[in-house]
Amino acid sequence: MERELYCGELIKRLNDTIKKEANNDLQKHGVTVVQIKVLIKLDHAEENTLPLKELERYFDVSQATMAGVIVRLERAGLVEARTSERDRRVKLVRLSEAGRSLCLSTRSNMIKNEEKLFSCLTQEEHTQLRALLYKVYDSVGGHCEGGERP
Repeated sequence: MERELYCGELIKRLNDTIKKEANNDLQKHGVTVVQIKVLIKLDHAEENTLPLKELERYFDVSQATMAGVIVRLERAGLVEARTSERDRRVKLVRLSEAGRSLCLSTRSNMIKNEEKLFSCLTQEEHTQLRALLYKVYDSVGGHCEGGERP
């Protein structure tokens, strides 16, 4: 008799599967899931620009890690990084037109993958699952920017 999996283990396995499929889909564009998340964050920012520090905080990563992601995206022509004219200590990251175009072309694929993932659920079950996941996320200290739900 197989043992029943704990919820945390199921969530981890589901996350690993989703990430693997997403990375496979994004590979043809030459980006990873982490990189596309940064591009999407910039796409939603005012003037498509954010300070590097804000990206570090939002993604909860070190300065070195985010700097590495930005360098790779800059080499690919998807972002532009520059020093702030107001404060030379601040590094600003701006989404390029190529980055914006990539966000648009991958968005429909992301929506399709999400629909496929939840196709086994009714709309009511999907809504309920989403609400329950947010409830658990909030209980462990998770937060959404501005307290709003995406």
